[in-house]
Amino acid sequence: MKPGNQKKMRDKNTIFIPNRSFTSYCGIDEIENNFKVPMFGSRNLLRSEERGEERDYYWLLEKAGLPYPEKINNPEDIDSLVMVKLPHAVKKLETRVLHGSFFMTNSRKNPVLS
Repeated sequence: MKPGNQKKMRDKNTIFIPNRSFTSYCGIDEIENNFKVPMFGSRNLLRSEERGEERDYYWLLEKAGLPYPEKINNPEDIDSLVMVKLPHAVKKLETRVLHGSFFMTNSRKNPVLS
């Protein structure tokens, strides 16, 4: 977000293509207010990619009538084959995706997973 780096990109007629990493590490407010490089897409729509926002991507999918993954709060409610997405123990922005049978088997052995 350094102004000098942004100037270099503008001088080279850069059109930036934002992704989830960009919004996670730089912050939505910073991008909306201080990132002065042209980009594809809408700066306002980037906010929908933030987890926990009122109108996040799950809200958009629901309004569009499109399917999205169901959140299961209690592992004991898992009654079929699933993919489980867990927050990384140390890195805030990272997640792990595990096969449901791995989760169910190892949650009995590892109290961190239960």
